[in-house]
Amino acid sequence: MLGNAATLFPEETLEYDPKRCKIVNHEEANRLLRPPRREGWEL
Repeated sequence: MLGNAATLFPEETLEYDPKRCKIVNHEEANRLLRPPRREGWEL
């Protein structure tokens, strides 16, 4: 998912925090890391 998010914002440098599993400098890209799941497909 991180690679997919990075391709959507090619002009920007995304900073990823591996301990928190979060993109720290781009809120929209961070939301793409954990898209909502349909009911019945939760982990």
